[in-house]
Amino acid sequence: MTPVCIIGLGSALGADQAGWLVAQRLEELKFSQRFPDGVVSVARCASPAELPGLISSARLAIMIDALDVNADQQPLRRLEMEELQSHSQSFSSHGLDIINALELAQLLAPQPLEIVLYGLALKKSLDEHPLYNPFSEVRTLLPDLYRTLEDDVRKFLSANPP
Repeated sequence: MTPVCIIGLGSALGADQAGWLVAQRLEELKFSQRFPDGVVSVARCASPAELPGLISSARLAIMIDALDVNADQQPLRRLEMEELQSHSQSFSSHGLDIINALELAQLLAPQPLEIVLYGLALKKSLDEHPLYNPFSEVRTLLPDLYRTLEDDVRKFLSANPP
């Protein structure tokens, strides 16, 4: 495992694949190679139950997921663990199980674990359009997300060297 783990949440179908599409594109662009070997990994996760194992040795876990939000929401939203925990409604389409899984991961982590979720506010509702393919929306958001992820990882690594 690596100190920084970036995880695309979701599934292979419909709007829920947005997180997976981002993870796939980060792998294609060799995002982890912009950092020293073994420092950054990119993975996909289909179930909140997988999260504790995926981030067990990480010190920074960045999740990327489609959000269930209103149309007036900004297209890319950064949420830290405290903000995720403070909302009674879930931003993620996966529900509160993700928050519970992340809380468990923090409790089990051998060192402090910083958690960030980048939510992609898609134009089509996950529930109303289950077969919607978000590829074009993800492609539009990817340049800003890529730069933001790179900045986050560099800031974290400068404050917490591997």
